[in-house]
Amino acid sequence: LDALARLIPDAGLEAAPALLDALAESRERRIRMRLLDLLSRYDQSIAPLLLERMEGMPWYVQRNLLTLLGRLPDLPVDFSAEPLLSHRDPRVRHEAIALAITDPGLRDRAITAALGSGYEPSERLALSALASGCPLEFYPRVFTRVADPEINPDLRALAITALATVKDPVVLRLLRRM
Repeated sequence: LDALARLIPDAGLEAAPALLDALAESRERRIRMRLLDLLSRYDQSIAPLLLERMEGMPWYVQRNLLTLLGRLPDLPVDFSAEPLLSHRDPRVRHEAIALAITDPGLRDRAITAALGSGYEPSERLALSALASGCPLEFYPRVFTRVADPEINPDLRALAITALATVKDPVVLRLLRRM
């Protein structure tokens, strides 16, 4: 991997397909993380390769490709995370949610998907996004996290933070009671 890191700048984009193949086949997390770092060096130029490999790949490859897309300075204009918001694997959905939350057109749908996912990392992502301002339509869903005695305390704290931005007196009274 160290040798690859030195060779990649000279090899250029022609080396990316081989790196993507290695990423798809690697069983070791440490190696996958290092390959993701190496592939991230290509910036926007790697986007078409990622998109053409996305469909029909196993979930773990799709998750890694979405992770790489998330590391790009800008998402490709011909990419939408929307179809992957309902992927059967929660880890792929999570990466799609992370990308969709940054898209103003998909943000609310991504937050809705995350809050309904039952997957704690995705719920954490949604609640963190709502901490900058919680729209009215999310109050009930966020409040159920605050009121749930079984929820992870960190998620409850994020839910409280999201609701703390609300100026609705009824919501603030409910928070004070708790």
